[in-house]
Amino acid sequence: MTDRHASILTASEIRELVRYEHPLCLTIFMPTETAGAEIQQNPLRLKNLIDEARELLAERRLPSGEIQAMLAPLEDLLTDLLFWQHQSTCFAAFLSPEGAQTFRLPVQCESSVILGPRYHILPLFSLLQGDGLFYMLALELNQVRLFQATRYSVTEVDLGDTPASLEDFLGPEEFQRHVQWHSGAPGRSGRRDALYHGVGPGDDIHEKKDIMRFFHALDKGLARFFQEESHPLVLIGVEYLHPMYKEANTYPNLLDRGVSGSPKMKEGKDLFAEAWELVRPQFDRERREDLESYANLSATDQTSTDLHRILAGAHYGRLAALFVTRGTRQWGRYNPETNELILHEERKPDSEELVNLAAARAFQMGGRVYLVDTGESPGGAPLAATFRYPEPAL
Repeated sequence: MTDRHASILTASEIRELVRYEHPLCLTIFMPTETAGAEIQQNPLRLKNLIDEARELLAERRLPSGEIQAMLAPLEDLLTDLLFWQHQSTCFAAFLSPEGAQTFRLPVQCESSVILGPRYHILPLFSLLQGDGLFYMLALELNQVRLFQATRYSVTEVDLGDTPASLEDFLGPEEFQRHVQWHSGAPGRSGRRDALYHGVGPGDDIHEKKDIMRFFHALDKGLARFFQEESHPLVLIGVEYLHPMYKEANTYPNLLDRGVSGSPKMKEGKDLFAEAWELVRPQFDRERREDLESYANLSATDQTSTDLHRILAGAHYGRLAALFVTRGTRQWGRYNPETNELILHEERKPDSEELVNLAAARAFQMGGRVYLVDTGESPGGAPLAATFRYPEPAL
């Protein structure tokens, strides 16, 4: 892994984190304040977690110089005031002697520092299943914004060098000609206001061509960002822009329905609420189907709440769905070659967090993992799984 500082976590990066293994995988999660004077508490909280991480690494008898080098990317953030001005609800860091990555995540999380042979990725499943990661494209000709969201929060995505307005795309000179064409011609005063405040373009073919050229460039830029993404995208904008953007769009997961209206004329929370109502049925349907499957199979050996059976099933790709109650942890060691399980009552230097291991293996083998609140798991168990097929006879 290389050193990388990122702000938004994509599905492909989650898969990379799940695959990565190293004797010293350090994971830090920290709830973050996003507004007001409370933002000043974020660096202090991180400093405390860095101190905890330093103690865990010292337990492994790692030389102090190597510990310092490993934690240096986090310590650099303690005085980065600009970094803390742009946070989501959770800060996450994944570090090893080979590199570091930090992310701001739109998920609920608890403060934790975990060291083991793989990264602790359980909180990330809120982005993949159930709680629903989706994107919102707020489409205006004078400002385009992309948001990553779950049912709990919203984080704006940096579009990088993707043109974020018609003026950015056309350039100053061509944009001025565009404005003159559409607002300066005799008898057509006010056309620029019409164009930028949602009344919509008329029959001017040049005007439509400019917009379509811009939308094709925007789609191309977004395609570089989405790449392997498969999460729903909700379009938000005045009504006449929807069919024009859909014509330029190549992202296969753009919803047919969008949110109509100028993003500037609505409160952000209202835009989010309308967008969530459009994507929620998609997420609820998959979770509901897996819960129904568990209920239908509960009298057979194709369900289990036993950690040992779940670990073995995850290793061999038998898990169809795994429900994990938030906060569930079990320290110990599991050897998939011998199917030997040793449980530890508390964390030891050679412990691994086994619930995380089960979830990671299930995900790698194509299973669905749901992070649920207390009481939402089948039967109220901390762990519950359905298997793709009955357990092979010995």
